[in-house]
Amino acid sequence: LYSGYVHCVGSGKEKGDRSLLTAACRLSRQQRLIGCLTTLPVTHADEVLRPPRWAKWSFLWPPLTCCGVLSLLILFGSLWGGFGRLAALVALLGLIASLWWLSVRRLQFWNTGVSLPHASSRHKPAVVLSGGKRLTMWTVSIPIARIQQVSLRQNPLQSRRGTCNVRVFWYAESREHFTVRQIPIDKAQKFFSFLEYPQKAHLPNDID
Repeated sequence: LYSGYVHCVGSGKEKGDRSLLTAACRLSRQQRLIGCLTTLPVTHADEVLRPPRWAKWSFLWPPLTCCGVLSLLILFGSLWGGFGRLAALVALLGLIASLWWLSVRRLQFWNTGVSLPHASSRHKPAVVLSGGKRLTMWTVSIPIARIQQVSLRQNPLQSRRGTCNVRVFWYAESREHFTVRQIPIDKAQKFFSFLEYPQKAHLPNDID
């Protein structure tokens, strides 16, 4: 199930406002409802720039670390008896929550991507971004004309592995931005080259 929002780009207090349109709808219905308001794409094109498979460990290591620590607490706590067993029970509840967190982070990895509509598409030129934040997954469509800045950021490990976090800023009073993690930097640079020629803002054919 998906919830749909519209980000206002007006002025004053309404600028950057995030208003709920539809809540808990299936994707097919969500597309129909939003399609009544705008020609912006709601989903990715067929060709999507995604993180490499090895990058999934950067999504999974926090919950995996929690699972490992809590498993050790359960093991040693069950051997101590008394207070140790109580601690093991609490750790067991935490382990269940960590396994759920692990499944969410895995889905966030598969949801992460960047795309543009093809030249033959009926959709308005826009960048479609998707990713995850905390315990949710999101997909956002930003019109090309509303993009203010694109920032490619790397930490030392990403610099060695050739990936980056793509941060797209759009015109809003609160300097709103969306971040897509672990995108190959060489492909990201080629992908966002359309910003020099916004009238040609369609999916490049040679990003692979």
